[in-house]
Amino acid sequence: MWLLWLSVSAWAADPAVNVTWKGDDGRLFIRAPEGEHVAPEAPFDVSLAIGTRNVTLTGFGSDLAAGVPVGAVRGLPLQGTLKVSFCEDGGSRCRLAEVVVSGALDTRRRGTAALVIGSAVTDDDQGFPAQADASRVFTSAVEQAKARNLPILLDFGAVWCPPCQLMDVEVFRATPRASVVDAFVMARMDVDDPSSWDLKDQYAVGGYPTLVAIDATGRELGRQVGYRGPDDTITWLDAVATGRYAHKPGDPTPEEAAGLAWRSVQEGRDAAAAEYLKAAAAQPELATFRLTRMHLTPNLDDAQWLATRAPGHALDWVGNVGDLGKTPEGRDAVLGAIRADLATARALDAADLLYAAADFARDDAEKRMLYGSAAALVRTQLTGDPNHDKGHFDWLSLLTELSGRPDDAIKLLESARDTFPDEPTFHTYLARAQLRQGHADEALAAADRAFDTAWGDNKLTAAKVKVQALLLLNRKPEAVAFVDALLKEMPAPAPGVEVRTKRYRDELTALLYGDAPTP
Repeated sequence: MWLLWLSVSAWAADPAVNVTWKGDDGRLFIRAPEGEHVAPEAPFDVSLAIGTRNVTLTGFGSDLAAGVPVGAVRGLPLQGTLKVSFCEDGGSRCRLAEVVVSGALDTRRRGTAALVIGSAVTDDDQGFPAQADASRVFTSAVEQAKARNLPILLDFGAVWCPPCQLMDVEVFRATPRASVVDAFVMARMDVDDPSSWDLKDQYAVGGYPTLVAIDATGRELGRQVGYRGPDDTITWLDAVATGRYAHKPGDPTPEEAAGLAWRSVQEGRDAAAAEYLKAAAAQPELATFRLTRMHLTPNLDDAQWLATRAPGHALDWVGNVGDLGKTPEGRDAVLGAIRADLATARALDAADLLYAAADFARDDAEKRMLYGSAAALVRTQLTGDPNHDKGHFDWLSLLTELSGRPDDAIKLLESARDTFPDEPTFHTYLARAQLRQGHADEALAAADRAFDTAWGDNKLTAAKVKVQALLLLNRKPEAVAFVDALLKEMPAPAPGVEVRTKRYRDELTALLYGDAPTP
């Protein structure tokens, strides 16, 4: 009989659990903590959920040296429990270790990943999980949250989403990582997978990335829509974790109402913003009041006020001026705000400001100069690590194209495609770029590769680019047959479920019977 040493001490450390894969051959390896070894004659149990597949294995410790075969794991989320016995090196004490493991494996053809022990948080060394079963991820997070008395952070994102990728590497996988991240149980939702529909509908998620903090009962504690850099996100996480983000009970003061109005705009809740704005009307000289009103009803008075009295906020409003920007006064206000903020903006914000300024350029030469300057700023943020730089590649290629260098833009996307060949992201971006240059045959080939590697919503997105290429090649009957077969094959959201999937399906149909939109 094995003697189980149950006291808590340095000796009872967690094992290291790794997964290796080559193609569809995945193996799980368990390494004993320092000072211990796997008990060779003791049984082990492994119970895992890999994507939508359940794996249960048993054996003896001696079998673990060659790794436990777990089948196809590439590009899938993995979580479950392990029970393994360890014995003290040179001693007689042994113990049974039962640990929770989790991780999300990338889409490379081969690789090795270390799994997280004792948490539903995905592995820090891996990218955004693809094809994760949202209901399983959510259920696991709720169980972890209850056990650890922590709030849950729902991260709605996608492998193709540049700001999702940037937030992933700059916040959740940063080195060192902000400690506030560990104040949450993280549940990452692949918004392209149909399993995410119900949760996206429940929490009214329409744009990506969206972070929704909830408690273990599902009550929303706060949300962040979009990504404006690590500092803003970490500040928001800290406010939620400490309770400072909570909406104040009762009637807010005008200053509080203005802050809540602007927060509602940032959360995509325009109706709520309009109500708070009424309560804030007594304090019209607050930046949050002016920003909210500018968002809801663009006007020259607010534009001029913000341009002169709200430094650092240009990106919050210059893209929302509408027809106001066509007037000399509106144009002057926008460009004045941009010039003021450029002096202190970080590189990526400065690139966005230059891109916005290009809309007001005097001629094409000035536009190309502004786009080229923006591209140069984005290029300064590249590290040489493709996984870290992934979130910049599409934006950089577009800016490069707009600056008058389309061939260089396509080369950049081809390089990114070759680096990430097993996911649809850069196949799709490349197909769109080829379409914009009128290279229909090349676009169709890239779209086919995107479609073959895609799933869920990004399959519909790849299909859209393929249809555009077919129409450009005057092959409409083939496009019609392709869309008809695809929409019959792919599941559709139930009536009343409000998700982007419906729009993607409608766009495919509209392409065949209306003017094809710009790729």
